[in-house]
Amino acid sequence: MFKKKAVSKKLTPKTVNSGPIDLPTRTLILLGILLAIVGLTMVFYPEFWFA
Repeated sequence: MFKKKAVSKKLTPKTVNSGPIDLPTRTLILLGILLAIVGLTMVFYPEFWFA
């Protein structure tokens, strides 16, 4: 009983801490990649955007 409680207490802060930190960084990285792709297409293929 006590061991299980101790383990769950140890694990929950890690998952709670890593989750919110990982999600924003992942979204920021994905947004950065998308913005870079859009920027590159705008630079190299302006006809694609301004048809």
